Amino acid sequence: MSRWLFIAASIVLFAYSICQASGVEPESGLNAARSAVERFVALNNSGGLDTKEGRALRSGELRNPPPDPGIIPSPDKLVVLPNGRVVARIPGETGQRPDIYFNLDRTSGGRWTVSGFRLLAIPMFIPLEMEEILKHNTKSSEDIALLKQFDLALGTDQSLKRWFRENRSALERLRAISSASATDKPNALDEWRVESGEGKRILNSLGASSATWIKPGASVVTIGGILDNTVGFIWTSGSVPEIINGEYIWLEPVDGGWYFFKTT
Repeated sequence: MSRWLFIAASIVLFAYSICQASGVEPESGLNAARSAVERFVALNNSGGLDTKEGRALRSGELRNPPPDPGIIPSPDKLVVLPNGRVVARIPGETGQRPDIYFNLDRTSGGRWTVSGFRLLAIPMFIPLEMEEILKHNTKSSEDIALLKQFDLALGTDQSLKRWFRENRSALERLRAISSASATDKPNALDEWRVESGEGKRILNSLGASSATWIKPGASVVTIGGILDNTVGFIWTSGSVPEIINGEYIWLEPVDGGWYFFKTT
């Protein structure tokens, strides 16, 4: 865990930007990009990223030897951005490895290279505080709420999508509460945050951080993370949310207008 926290902190220091995107495209036509990132993974796992072949696969931030992510599996999903770039997800393993998101670019000659990677940056105090709370023989309601929040912040994408399915009705209720509250206030700001009543009770029971209604028609439920390193679900009645200005590192449709997101 400590090595991953170090890597996360190192990545946050990189100057970077994921170019604009307007949604998630079908995975068709990605064979060349998938082959490139799978070869990158194979070379990483065999210690060959600094060979001639490995250097040819690296561009951008990764021209210099990247931080060692250890042994990692092949990507489970690739997303195409409208400008032609690609993001590939390396699936995480609970308690062992977070999800990693590799950025791929195509050279002028049409060859795919891996130009950078991102992951949700988790402050070091979270696992340390979890350890301290777990030592308590008797846990307060605040301890239990914190453990829920920390579990969500540290969850893999797959575990969080299962969480979505298990808590779908509660998320829909949060969406309805935030929408109705914002509509009832004609002079409300463009963003209205649930901070009391039934909505707050639902958030506490879920261990989620916040629920916000964004005009004209989007609901954002943040379920983990801290500051601008967050994970959650967005519901929208309109177009697919955008990956903009490097804010989102991952955006994936789940069901019924809901999208799973991570930011950093």
